[in-house]
Amino acid sequence: MCNLLLPNTIIRNYPLFGALAGVRYADIPVVAAPRGLPQDATGETQAFYEKWASSLAHSASWVSRAELIEAVERSRIVWEENRATLGRAINEVDQWRETCVQAILTFMGTYEANQFETRMVFFFDN
Repeated sequence: MCNLLLPNTIIRNYPLFGALAGVRYADIPVVAAPRGLPQDATGETQAFYEKWASSLAHSASWVSRAELIEAVERSRIVWEENRATLGRAINEVDQWRETCVQAILTFMGTYEANQFETRMVFFFDN
């Protein structure tokens, strides 16, 4: 199994958080209710979560590539609906968010094309 730990500095995307796990954005259908940290998560992933879990981490879960694509599409609809209100600032956020999401999807897709199973494990902080 390959681990890709992303920094916790990725721009907050509340509609995506809502679509992924019903966190921070209640007005969007959830792709999958939080499932907890997978029992078979790598030691590195478990250690990373436990470092945060003592005081900040919550709603640990995981999604498949297909579920992530669905969550991204749901969040895009919300971002498009709010574009007029948010104005120009959203354009820079859009570019960064899209780059991160596309990198994750490409990474997962490459492994799946080579017959590996993938999932994105995540959690939220307070």
